[in-house]
Amino acid sequence: MDKDYGQAVINKVNNSPGLLYLGSLSLQDTHRLIKESFALVNSSLSEGQATAVLEAQAFGTVVIVKDIPSNQDIVQHDHTGLIYATPQEFIHQLERLINDRSLQRHLVDEALAYVQSKHNIQLEKRAYLELVAQLQDGIFSDN
Repeated sequence: MDKDYGQAVINKVNNSPGLLYLGSLSLQDTHRLIKESFALVNSSLSEGQATAVLEAQAFGTVVIVKDIPSNQDIVQHDHTGLIYATPQEFIHQLERLINDRSLQRHLVDEALAYVQSKHNIQLEKRAYLELVAQLQDGIFSDN
């Protein structure tokens, strides 16, 4: 929203080794990149439910997330992902992940199971259809 700040961030990223600003991507390209990534990092300071975190978990990509309530709702530390509060903790969690293949496998397996049980697309579709039907019944009933 702040063009000067946005440009400053892009300049910083473009001048940092190992970082690349890609700009806007299609959903298909975004999903492909998440699937091919070693991990997805969510460093937001505040947000609603992080769909990208759920998508990464569903694709079998490990998530490392900032310690904020919305991320804590989705990620259980050392179970379905890794949570950090400070830059030093982020580095520590990333080093653990890089050096421990069994941790990687555990996080992926548990996150996949979590998404299937709590955010299964078929169950969510059914729940939304039931909600719409209930709303229609309430609106169009003789009450």
